[in-house]
Amino acid sequence: MHYAELRIREVLAAPDSVLAQYKGFYYSEKLDGWHAVWDGDGRLYTKSGKKTFKAPRWFLDLLPKGVAVSGELVVRRAQATDVASLLRSDGPWDKARFYAFDLPADRTRAFDARTRRLKALVAAQCRGAPKCPLRYVEQKKVSSPAAFLDEFGAITECKGQYKRDGSCYGEGVVLTDPQSMYVPGRATKHVRVKLKRREDDEAKVIGYSTARRSLTVKFAGKQFQLGIGFTNEQRADLPRHFPVGSLVKFSFRALGKNGVHKEARFVGVRHRADVTTPT
Repeated sequence: MHYAELRIREVLAAPDSVLAQYKGFYYSEKLDGWHAVWDGDGRLYTKSGKKTFKAPRWFLDLLPKGVAVSGELVVRRAQATDVASLLRSDGPWDKARFYAFDLPADRTRAFDARTRRLKALVAAQCRGAPKCPLRYVEQKKVSSPAAFLDEFGAITECKGQYKRDGSCYGEGVVLTDPQSMYVPGRATKHVRVKLKRREDDEAKVIGYSTARRSLTVKFAGKQFQLGIGFTNEQRADLPRHFPVGSLVKFSFRALGKNGVHKEARFVGVRHRADVTTPT
């Protein structure tokens, strides 16, 4: 299932009106890992189904037989990009955890019933198994915009229970209608929606991709491509709208180990007098 997405700016600008429709929805921590699916029959693969994780037999034996589970695969004390190492059999499987959040093959139960079944399944599967890699992603209900945003802040800033083994995994939350059925493909905002915290920075345009579909920008000595968030008109002629040397503002989720911004999205043009960070 692909999720719709709420914009954090819109939520913070008018939390009461934007979040009113989600009162009573379940919400859970959105982990910064790799969305994976266990088919219940020996294969752990990426959400697209195009790649299979080379999990060792002991790892697969600890996952529930005959039940498909959707979840986030993470590596303890590592960033999401490090999860790619699990595509190899020699990856850090002893540090891998599979955080389960849905049962994709269960099309007869609403989410409220599915998540209760999943919680019981994980508890039973891991009972007596000290190395069990399976974890249940706890679901809570939205009671008020203020309480929800407080919890959202704890998740994205990794406070309290959300800072596990010294690592920060929370990149946002996922909200789900308790009465919704599992929908393959893309879900609407009325079924399941994600909300992630993003920050802003500025960068200098230093060039363009070969096909001129993205900007090559530089921030604090780091160079990367910025290709999301443009209008059709802007994308049709990036050099005209964003000449070399101009400054652009972009939002991002987090910084990678190499200092490059993750999931950078164009927001607008900045004037030099308005720059707050080095380019």
